[in-house]
Amino acid sequence: MSGKVTTVLAAMFGIAAALAMPCRAMAQEDLTSAPISFGFNRTDVRTAIQCLFDAAGIPCNIHPEIRGKVSFSVFDAPWESSLQSLFRAEGITYRSESGVIEVVRGIDPPRLSIETARDGRVTSLESREMDAQRLLRALFNSENHPITVGPYVGGPVNLKLKNESFEAAVENIARQANLTYKVENGMYKFSVAEPQNGQNSRMTIRGADIRQVGLIKGDRIEVKPLLIELFRQAKVSYVIGPNVFGLVTLELHNLTFESVLKEILLQVGADFRRVSGVYVVKRNR
Repeated sequence: MSGKVTTVLAAMFGIAAALAMPCRAMAQEDLTSAPISFGFNRTDVRTAIQCLFDAAGIPCNIHPEIRGKVSFSVFDAPWESSLQSLFRAEGITYRSESGVIEVVRGIDPPRLSIETARDGRVTSLESREMDAQRLLRALFNSENHPITVGPYVGGPVNLKLKNESFEAAVENIARQANLTYKVENGMYKFSVAEPQNGQNSRMTIRGADIRQVGLIKGDRIEVKPLLIELFRQAKVSYVIGPNVFGLVTLELHNLTFESVLKEILLQVGADFRRVSGVYVVKRNR
């Protein structure tokens, strides 16, 4: 994918433009390997794809056959590999046509095969790029087990198991998809594992939803963990683009959600826009 993206970008700028503005062209190319964070919660897949390309400043066309909802989260992973993971889980690919990336349905969709025994053992499970949430639901439905899945749970899972216990199968899926779970009164409850950044103990966010934030405070907190915690408490979909970083100090009470977001981003030279319900955060140029 890296070679394709670089080729597309070179074609976009043209030889003359690349020579005249090497710094600008290099900055664009570097965004494809810079870390990105996002969380989609039953987001329209077309919107999700558009927001990811927008965060890297790369134009794309999405074929009309690409439809559906996506749930998936990534923390501080390269833009390019994150995009690949999303595409694999959704059975999507892309091609370059006339210097523009065309996103199309893949010819090799994700596959899943599950066989269970009466004693609850998983006699056979084979998943190739199957989305974690779909895989979990299929596994639990095969045994009529109740399940709840929290926001942002998703992503491709590659797994091949033979004659494993049900619990071992669940643990394998959770480990690969970076999930945590607990069992309450027979109900399995899955959620996305919190980023291990050591910042959560130094920040406080209370009463946050899409309308208002009751309290948010922190002293020299890295902006990404702060934003992710705010977005997750409000249960909104988000993309934090490459090169959004810096420290934030604030204490705010009873402000609207978007007012709080503006106050945070002002301190790190970034801004946001809302695209069909997805908050896209980018550094100001």
